[in-house]
Parts: sequence; C-alpha cells; structure tokens
Amino acid sequence: RRPRDRVEEITGAAKVLKFFSNAKGRVVLGGRVEEGTLNENAEVKVLRRDLELGRGKIVSLQTQKTPVKQVESGQEFGAQLKLDIEPMPGDRLEAFEIKFN
Repeated sequence: RRPRDRVEEITGAAKVLKFFSNAKGRVVLGGRVEEGTLNENAEVKVLRRDLELGRGKIVSLQTQKTPVKQVESGQEFGAQLKLDIEPMPGDRLEAFEIKFN
C-alpha cells in the first residue's frame, strides 16, 4: 500500500477589513468574501503578503448581526476564529478542506 496524498483544496478566500478583539485564543474580526464561500467550522489559513502566518478554525459566522452557517462571495461578515495569532486589516483568510487522494 502506498500512502495517500494529502491535498488542501481551497473552498473560499476573504479579506480582513477590521480586527475587533482577541481573548483566550479566540479572535473576532470583520471581512468580505472575495471568492468561493466560507463555512462555519472550516479550517483557515491567515496570509499576509502571501506568507502564511498561522492556521485556525472558524467558530461562528454572522452577516447583518444574524448568525449564519455560510457566507457567499461578495458578502461582508463577522467571524469568531480559534487562532493563536492576531490578524490585521488587509490580511487574507483562505478556507480549505483536506482531501486524501
């Protein structure tokens, strides 16, 4: 048996517009989805100028102060992320799924 390849498939990308707070490893920020979709519980990478700063998970999403499970391309959102780093406005979030080939 040969080992299966681990592939990260990008499902969505968003731009961080505003950083609100960071408490106990949970980060609250606002952003806009630029392509694809962002889903609740999705794994995300935080990129600054194409360099990966860290990885985390989306804990909850909101649009217009209403909790949602998914945010489509072009929509603005608020998100709570489980992250160890502090994102800044202008950073990019990339949501991905891990698939095995």
